[in-house]
Amino acid sequence: MTTPKKYHEVTQTLHSGRTPEHHFGVVNTPVYRASTILFKDYQSFKNADFAGNRPWHDGGLTYGRRNTPITHQLADTIKQLEGGDAAFVTCSGVSAIAVVMSSLLSTGDHVLISDSVYNPTKMWAEHFGTRMGISFDYIPAGVLTESQIKSYFKPNTKLVMVEAPGSLTFEIADIPLISKVAHEYGAAVAIDNTWSAGVYFKPFEKGCDISIQAGTKYFTGHSDACFGSITCTEKYKKIISQTHSLMGQSVDGDTAFLALRGMRTLHLRLKQHYESGLKIAGFLENHPKIKTVLHPALPSSPDYKLWKRDFTGACGLFSIVLRDGTEEKMEKFVNHLKLFGMGFSWGGFESLVMPCLCDNMMRQYDENVSKNDCVIRVHIGLEDTQDLQDDLEQALNLI
Repeated sequence: MTTPKKYHEVTQTLHSGRTPEHHFGVVNTPVYRASTILFKDYQSFKNADFAGNRPWHDGGLTYGRRNTPITHQLADTIKQLEGGDAAFVTCSGVSAIAVVMSSLLSTGDHVLISDSVYNPTKMWAEHFGTRMGISFDYIPAGVLTESQIKSYFKPNTKLVMVEAPGSLTFEIADIPLISKVAHEYGAAVAIDNTWSAGVYFKPFEKGCDISIQAGTKYFTGHSDACFGSITCTEKYKKIISQTHSLMGQSVDGDTAFLALRGMRTLHLRLKQHYESGLKIAGFLENHPKIKTVLHPALPSSPDYKLWKRDFTGACGLFSIVLRDGTEEKMEKFVNHLKLFGMGFSWGGFESLVMPCLCDNMMRQYDENVSKNDCVIRVHIGLEDTQDLQDDLEQALNLI
């Protein structure tokens, strides 16, 4: 029952990856808890499709670790949403990053990493990449000219890892320009596309080769399941498929069911996160105890024009910088919030904050933030915005 692409994206996401005819008419694909897959005869065993070229219901299943009907259909839904040629699901967003890096990089290769990417991306490079004989450099977050971008490339540059907007400080990079330059040098471009959830930014239309998401966030939407996704062009399908299998990446049936169910309401939830997040960001931007709000969809953002050009919306995640902030003030503020939980994740129905000190963050281009600042990442959930605003107001008044 895969929906043709003539339908609008919302309809397509609602109906993609569904085959009731193969599940006795059941609307949602049932949970498959499986390891062993039985073959009907020797010829079927001999011709097992380890390349993933056949549909799951037509000989495409070989072993539970590789895929089950529900993980196939989850991957198909993500592939259609992001517009790639193939998609794979992993046990977490971090594992998706590891699979991509391990697939494309070998000893002697060079990788460029955007300065503001998700920290485990940097950690992979520093802890595993260097051990494997891979060199890497960080490129400044935010907008660079074509000549500036080219200055970072080397003859052995094989991959550029970017994130838009950047984690914690939310810079928008010029992805089409970076992709253009990278392809001139024969390098692939991989983007962490979790912030847009594949809805508000279409990576393959902007020149990316690979899109990574922490499906733990907006795909599941309820803070109750961890998984990651990789979507890619045909060029990288085979090598990523091989690495995905050899690294033993798999998603259990229950997690896949929760993820696929979350996809059905993705557009509806994300629209509310977008509207509520922008409203709260506007309120905080005008608060006397806030130095700045780091949100690319605010007209005051230095990256607003670029965001407007490349994105069709925003999620509920942004950061604030306290005016004259100290760690003591930050502690008092977050400890007195009542509706905002404190945690590392985001993308669920609930509002969250994550306090951090800038002295361990790399930030190279925005004069609004220094290494002595206290940044608080905020995720605006699905609560009533007036209640959230009142909660923030009372906590800010205490500092």
